[in-house]
Amino acid sequence: MDWKIHHQSLFKRDKLNFIKIWWLKTDKVILGLVLFLILFGLFMNFTSSPSIAKRIEVSQLFFFKKHLIFLCGSVFLLVFFSYLRVNHIKLMAPFLFFAIILMLILTLMFGSEIKGSKRWLSLFGFTLQPSEFAKVIFVIFNAFLLDRLNHTKFYFKYIVSSISCLLLVLLLIRQPDFGMSFLVILLWSAQLFLCGLSWIAIFAISIFGIFGIISAYIFLPHVRGRVDKFFDIGNDYQVDRSIDAYINGGFFGTGPGNGLVKKHIPDSHSDFIFSVVAEEFGVIISSIFIFIFIYLITRVVRKNDVTKGCFAYLTVSGLVIQFAAQIIINIGVGLAILPTKGITLPFISYGGSSLIAMSMSFGIILAMTRKRYGSTLKDKDLLMASERV
Repeated sequence: MDWKIHHQSLFKRDKLNFIKIWWLKTDKVILGLVLFLILFGLFMNFTSSPSIAKRIEVSQLFFFKKHLIFLCGSVFLLVFFSYLRVNHIKLMAPFLFFAIILMLILTLMFGSEIKGSKRWLSLFGFTLQPSEFAKVIFVIFNAFLLDRLNHTKFYFKYIVSSISCLLLVLLLIRQPDFGMSFLVILLWSAQLFLCGLSWIAIFAISIFGIFGIISAYIFLPHVRGRVDKFFDIGNDYQVDRSIDAYINGGFFGTGPGNGLVKKHIPDSHSDFIFSVVAEEFGVIISSIFIFIFIYLITRVVRKNDVTKGCFAYLTVSGLVIQFAAQIIINIGVGLAILPTKGITLPFISYGGSSLIAMSMSFGIILAMTRKRYGSTLKDKDLLMASERV
């Protein structure tokens, strides 16, 4: 059979397989940028993790191999969630929320305690951090509540949403994980605002949030310690070494694998990975990556269509705000602009839970921003041309 005829025949209506349809409907720019960031994160873990592995006396490729395993799972979930329909995701929302609440309770009961926090749960030989999945699932579930209860009287939908947020935040504070709690409250507030909550109510939430931060400083020793270190300039070892990395990298960097910061900072492969990027690749390349993040955010915002329904709009909005907030917090901590919070840099930091959760997030974004097949002139011309073969 002539290859050209065979290739064109694949586009006939009765021969369009689900992979071809998925490819034609999916935003390839968003997909391509996400895959690029995932692969770059793998490379950065290859260069930054051996020094950490040597320090704890394990194989030099220990972290790299684990990250590679999680990468395979994350790419699968990215594609899987991107193929789902909006109604499928909406149907899954309450079950996912119930599952993550159960996992957080199990983490408090049976989880591993590291550095004074009980955030990790061991399953089948792997260590997972349920709070990473919690922020993604909460965005989906909160959008589900606000959409489902949209026509109820008075502020009933806001009350139910507040209860679900409070439940999740209390479980996170018990770990304790104040950084993740702050992020969840930020996402909750943003979704309520987009859903039409008045400015007066938003102001009241802000006052409540300020009160919560002050209370955390007073009653949570680890929060007070991090804030005090932040204001005591020159007394935070990791942040000071991070600043040194930016200075040492200059405009063009020391070259891949030649950085020194990863030998001194315990979390250089996770929370301070961008400091390693800045040192080894320089300010120019680091700025390009910041531009890639900004472009990815703005493209998702442009693709987020309110006509697709309240649930899809609020979900995509919440997920892209979460993505942007994590970038700002992670880079801000490395530049001593914000107190240390233990927030990873999306797709680049080491951490299987973070990578899988963010891949789920963008899989859902791709599912909710994809176009309807045959909705553009290009698609219609393609179908008409294929039918003439």
